[in-house]
Amino acid sequence: MVIVGYILLGILILLLCILLALFFFPISYRVEGKKGTEGFALKARVKWLFGFVRAAFDLPEPGNPIVKVAFFTVVGKEKNARKKPSKHEKDPGEANTGGDGKEAETDDTVPDSQAENGETDTDPRVENGKPSTNSKAENSETEAAFLAESHEAEGDDAPADSKNKSDKKKKSGFSLSKLKEEYDFYRELWEEEDTKPFVKDALLRVLHLLKNLFPRKIRGWITFGAASPDVTGYVYGLYCVCKSLWPKRVLLELTPDFTDQVLEAHFLVKGHFTVFTIVLDALKIWFDKRLKKIRKSLDEHKNGSGKGSK
Repeated sequence: MVIVGYILLGILILLLCILLALFFFPISYRVEGKKGTEGFALKARVKWLFGFVRAAFDLPEPGNPIVKVAFFTVVGKEKNARKKPSKHEKDPGEANTGGDGKEAETDDTVPDSQAENGETDTDPRVENGKPSTNSKAENSETEAAFLAESHEAEGDDAPADSKNKSDKKKKSGFSLSKLKEEYDFYRELWEEEDTKPFVKDALLRVLHLLKNLFPRKIRGWITFGAASPDVTGYVYGLYCVCKSLWPKRVLLELTPDFTDQVLEAHFLVKGHFTVFTIVLDALKIWFDKRLKKIRKSLDEHKNGSGKGSK
């Protein structure tokens, strides 16, 4: 019994360590991109637990996200080299060729046996190159029968379709009284004493969450040149004015080129966050008593038993 107790205690401690690492160990990310004459390239990396869990996404190749846990690939596949066709598989270009590379000969002519017996692929309803009168009569009769059946089917279904359309219009009909009723309900809900304070606190929580997700470092190097030197000068002047307004974590350098039209850029974004801060802010918003009260009012109004319903 003592050994079983120690085993259970060890499992409990292990689960507790995993839970603490999941919530409090930071998740780091890094995004780097380049834009030049050769095109656009992007590299994104996410790491957790010193790289034990990691994800990668590269453009233009391989172009698909890859998630790895230790040495195992969980999501995505790395780009493999092109496989050579096996001996039993033929190359698509050799589908209609022989072993020598020559095109296989195909015979589209009618066999002599068929020609001698008078067998051809012509339609039996065609006589001497002209359609027979019997086939014309049969086609006209079948077309008339088909049209009659289609008209009868449309005549039977028309009343049902019109009835369904009228019922839908009645159910989803637009009325000014209904619109006024909805407006009065939401106005009363907004003017309640708990709604405005809750919205204000929820926005603060969301801003705090975004602040934790915001990158800790943003770097950018841009070489810009417009077709006209005047436009390049205007853009560079605007950059100089706005440069002092950026936070310290943002570093952006713009190099003007007055001789040529060019746009080259290189940027780097780095940051980290913890799951605990995100979950904590989300739970505080979701389990707020004021939000429960608002949800209750919305449910009562939806079911037709609220203040704004009649």
